[in-house]
Amino acid sequence: MKIAIPIKNNDGMDSVVADHFGRAADFALYDSDTKQLKVIHVDEHKEKQCLPVKKLDEHKPDAMYVFGMGWRAMNLLEQRGIKAKTGNYKTIKQVVEHLGDLKDLQESCSEGH
Repeated sequence: MKIAIPIKNNDGMDSVVADHFGRAADFALYDSDTKQLKVIHVDEHKEKQCLPVKKLDEHKPDAMYVFGMGWRAMNLLEQRGIKAKTGNYKTIKQVVEHLGDLKDLQESCSEGH
């Protein structure tokens, strides 16, 4: 499985998960089959365009780990067949160690989305 994770900083497996998906400048892409970690930079965020989802298209993740996201981003993920996953894990390492325990994100947040 390829899982994309918004991150606050690029510290490899110790990178901290970003609190807000839509404002993350970097995303980690972890492939559980190859055990490879790659960081993708999102150049900028433009109002109502959800560039993180579009930027990740070429990498074809199966899932996106987030604490929450707006309905627009959830719809874009769903259209692409990407599952929104959530949990209480704060670093990439914790997310990877608990891939089987991640929950499906059921509801969007209402933070102006």
